[in-house]
Amino acid sequence: MLKKITEEEIIAGLKNNDNRVFNELYDLFSASLHYFSKKLTQDHEESKDIVISTFGTLWNLRNNFESLANIRAFLFITVKNRCFNFLEYRQRQAEGRKELSSHLTSLDNEADVERLIVKTDFLAKVHDEIQHLPPQCKEVFILTYFYGLTSGQIATQLGITVSTVTTQRSRAIKFLKNVLKNERQFLSLFLVGYSITRRLTDCLP
Repeated sequence: MLKKITEEEIIAGLKNNDNRVFNELYDLFSASLHYFSKKLTQDHEESKDIVISTFGTLWNLRNNFESLANIRAFLFITVKNRCFNFLEYRQRQAEGRKELSSHLTSLDNEADVERLIVKTDFLAKVHDEIQHLPPQCKEVFILTYFYGLTSGQIATQLGITVSTVTTQRSRAIKFLKNVLKNERQFLSLFLVGYSITRRLTDCLP
């Protein structure tokens, strides 16, 4: 996913106070972290604040990282901990609200959180790869899976035939299955089993 600078340049840049590295890391991880945080907190605005403050902490500790894997682990762990702190605070502020208590209980299982991280990574990959689709193909995919439009609605909006919509959508899915070979079964589950509209939209910054 690194397109502008290498991992080695990122680590060196952090140690040399290079703001360009901060921007690169933000572009690389912010969408995934926001999706992850929003799923944990169920609060859009709070999740944005958590992600922004986490990147601030990353910058303050920038001399302590030796690999991109270390940075990623730090970001996810810090966001997770801050989400849990927020949920615990909100629970104290609204004691007796069963729905919040139930939500906290559902997050107690570390395996569930790890699965959410895996899902977050997958959705980020999908979002990243669709940027490489041809313009019309990309537009059809976005209108279908981001906005939930029917083939007829897409055809009318883009001024093309329904047959063209179907062809372009199939082309997009074929491309994604090819570039996401390791996640092909997971991709099929999302595309065929149920709508991914809200999940993909949530992954956007």
